[in-house]
This record gives sequence, structure tokens and C-alpha cells, in this order.
Amino acid sequence: MRLASFVGGYIVLSVIIKRLLDVDVCIPCLWKAVFGWECPGCGLTTALVRVLELDFAGACNANPTVLVVVPTGLACLLTDYFRSRKMSLRP
Repeated sequence: MRLASFVGGYIVLSVIIKRLLDVDVCIPCLWKAVFGWECPGCGLTTALVRVLELDFAGACNANPTVLVVVPTGLACLLTDYFRSRKMSLRP
């Protein structure tokens, strides 16, 4: 679960940096670089930026999988946070 939190945190941080500073620090799509066509994950950063802007229609247009990725990612991050908090509170 810690790996999922790390990856999720990196994605969130890269989306915030892209939104605030207009600097793209996301990992490039290896699939697109090798084969020349988009994978199911392409456009996810754009979709996440649109979600932050509360433009849900634009997010779905950029990548419809955002409807699954965002709730799943939030659930993983919250689960990991509460699990680590519970462990730190033990005597």
C-alpha cells in the first residue's frame, strides 16, 4: 500500500505543479513513445487537472478512466493514511 501512496502522491504533486507553474513533470508514456498511439492512461494528467478545476465534463473527455482512477486513488490514500496513523498511536 505504501507504493500506491507514493505513486498517488507523485501524481497529485505533478498535477498541482502542472496547474500552478505550467511545468510538466509527469512520467512520459512509454507505450506512446514506442508504438506511437495512446494507451488507456494517456490524458490522465489532463483529466486530473480538469477535476481540480471542477470541469468534470472536460475530465471525462480527456480520459474517461478518471471516473475510476480518482475514487480508487483517494480510497487507497485514505486507507493507507488511517492505517499508518493507527499504527503510530499504538503504545
